[in-house]
Amino acid sequence: MDAAANPLCIARARLRVYLCARRFGLWCNTFAWVWRKAPWLLVAWVVASRARSRVTARHQATSSYETLRSAALRATIASVEDRTAVGSGLTVKYLVTFDGGERALFKPLRSAFTRVGRKGESPHLEEPLGEVAASAVAAALGVAGAPPSILASLPAELLANATSPSSAGALASRCPRYVSPRALAALGAAPAALAGCAPAAPEPRGDARRVPGVLVRWEPRGLDRLPAPARWYLRLQGPLCAGGRRALCPLRARERRAWSDLEALDAVLGNYDRPNNVFLRGGALAPLDHNHVLMNLTRARASWRWCDPSPRVAAAVAAAAARRLPPPDVPCPDFDGTLLATFRCTLRASAADDDLARRTARGGDVRKFRHLDTNAAAYEAHLASCGVTR
Repeated sequence: MDAAANPLCIARARLRVYLCARRFGLWCNTFAWVWRKAPWLLVAWVVASRARSRVTARHQATSSYETLRSAALRATIASVEDRTAVGSGLTVKYLVTFDGGERALFKPLRSAFTRVGRKGESPHLEEPLGEVAASAVAAALGVAGAPPSILASLPAELLANATSPSSAGALASRCPRYVSPRALAALGAAPAALAGCAPAAPEPRGDARRVPGVLVRWEPRGLDRLPAPARWYLRLQGPLCAGGRRALCPLRARERRAWSDLEALDAVLGNYDRPNNVFLRGGALAPLDHNHVLMNLTRARASWRWCDPSPRVAAAVAAAAARRLPPPDVPCPDFDGTLLATFRCTLRASAADDDLARRTARGGDVRKFRHLDTNAAAYEAHLASCGVTR
């Protein structure tokens, strides 16, 4: 049955619209009441949010992918923990601890990119491969703090034994949009859960005893995720800090530069989900969670507001827009100066599974990251409109 004619889908859509309207109305009424009755609460919120979101340090450099790759290739897996968020997060993930102490989040690859977008919206991609792209792009632009991410495959038995019953049910409900049928079967799903889950695309080849995915280095020490009130405060600062209105901006020059560099990374990636994932570590911005990338800029462009990137990042964006990037610090015989080539070469060189890397680099999933270079050109034009010169 077509979704547009399905009464259940229509009822769910109407309920969603009703709940959103109620939530927005409640927020507006609460704000108006506080403004009239207790304006000091708003002052307290501004002061607390400013203190919580203050950037007091530069981006912190992260280790290279070599340490993570070495652990995946040579170290024994000490433990696997199920970290799939039930009811909130949409990405299947496990916390893997290797002998020696190296830790990483493992996110299984899907059978194919999932294009998401309602009528009138831009289709976008939800895929853990975006983590590897973020690691490569951050290095190319000179934005420190993004964790190294590599392709790897882990034993299916270990992951299946770690999967909790609640996560197994959540995974089944998200198949095939957020987890491939093959990965779901490898993770121990019951046959009944697989009955209604048809693959969105031909399943990838490979050893059925192993689950292909992405390892993202995990270091939680000192990590602070900004709560919703502080994130709303930052959104309200955008109009005051944009373009030529810097005199009204309450943020210091170093803070504006840090937020501008982060926006440059998100703009090139097409990461539209940053407002929900703002992290600080030791007073420095920590770019994390890059599962959501866009095929085009319709949704992301509206959020561009910063105009104070560091000279290094501004120069790198201009070089990427002109497709004249310097070669990455990895073997890259077919490098042509583009971000796509940087991503492809980094993916091949850093992978802990050479066969998986070859299949991924040859497949269509990597080619769908052509938008990296298009986005770089668009963001370079945005910086030019701000008067930024390199």
